[in-house]
Amino acid sequence: MKPRYAIHLLITLVGFSALTAGCSFPNDNTIQTDIPIKVLILLGQSNMVGCAHADEFPPGMSAASDRRLILTDDGWIPLVPGPQNGPEISLAYELAQAWPEETIGIIKVAVGGTGIRAFVPDWSQELADITGDGHKGSLYAQVKAGIDQATSTSEVEFIGVVWKQGGKDSWSAETAEGYLDYLRSIIDALRQDTETPDLPLFISTYFDAQDLLLEYDAFAEAARGREALFDVLMAHNLAQDEIPHTQTVTTGWLPVTADGIHFNTEGQILQGQILADAIWFYYEFEGI
Repeated sequence: MKPRYAIHLLITLVGFSALTAGCSFPNDNTIQTDIPIKVLILLGQSNMVGCAHADEFPPGMSAASDRRLILTDDGWIPLVPGPQNGPEISLAYELAQAWPEETIGIIKVAVGGTGIRAFVPDWSQELADITGDGHKGSLYAQVKAGIDQATSTSEVEFIGVVWKQGGKDSWSAETAEGYLDYLRSIIDALRQDTETPDLPLFISTYFDAQDLLLEYDAFAEAARGREALFDVLMAHNLAQDEIPHTQTVTTGWLPVTADGIHFNTEGQILQGQILADAIWFYYEFEGI
């Protein structure tokens, strides 16, 4: 696959249907498969949940395929657009095109308006309540359940974690505090629970550190002046230097809906394609 967004790679060199905050998929088409599945774990909040419209995807991405799967409570089913769609549709499609002999599987746990503390392995309600998320319970427990289900029912190879999150934590200095440490704890736990010590982490964010300094004022205005937005976006960039096997994947400004925050269908397709390029590039040229 020729990386269509090579500039982003040069600059920088994301489950269960019930948990995807409204995303739904057909549950009467479970696939019983004994072939190996390359699995990506997608985690985040609203721009991982996604609000891309099903009828706006190209036919190839919309068509069901037994080589592009998503894990639900009932098992693996074909990954097709539902009422809400994030980057997984184009991400899985592009990787399946790049690796025509492989099956791509998605475990996705994403809940809109959710802070990073809801995802940490040592979750407590008191900790999650710092961002008002204690009532949601431990999202890491849901990720772990997906990992256990996948490994017990399928031959899987975990090839990456994709993280698209940060808006909730950017509201104040208090909510942003410790963001990088929390992110490190999440990927460390995932590497242990998937038994993949070098499992790569791909962080979808808007700008690299240099462009963040140049673009921040305009971006912060568009993001409604969140007090600690700069700190969270900088943590996304610092992660690739401070957490082994981590890449910050910058998307730049992507097309959004009328609210100015959430990616529209074009934006989600682009986010997925950029992430697919980063993952492909990592395995073809970087290695683990």
